[in-house]
Amino acid sequence: YLNTSTRVTELLRHLHARFLLADCGGGTQDFSCLEVASVEPFLLSEVIPSGGGPFGGLMTNERWAALWQRVLGAENFATLSQADLLSMSTEFEKTKVEYSQLDVEEAAREAEAKAEA
Repeated sequence: YLNTSTRVTELLRHLHARFLLADCGGGTQDFSCLEVASVEPFLLSEVIPSGGGPFGGLMTNERWAALWQRVLGAENFATLSQADLLSMSTEFEKTKVEYSQLDVEEAAREAEAKAEA
């Protein structure tokens, strides 16, 4: 998910603005702390070395399924139809995306407020 909102675009126009870039893929999550090194031409520099690990969406989905198995019991979980599982996982995916968008928007507001201060 790449947020191209006006707030983020404006943030990136400020020399020395710092931000956290999160790359949350299917198998891993990687994070980089970057700074706008130059506005024209646009250049970024790494403030803190990138890091991350195997905490991506696939692992989250596996843990979500394991949680439901514990809540419902393995036998009851096994009786769920494919349609039920698809419906449940679709709602879970929607929730993850909505949560991610809220985090990005909140971070942009906080960075904007700091830049103005």
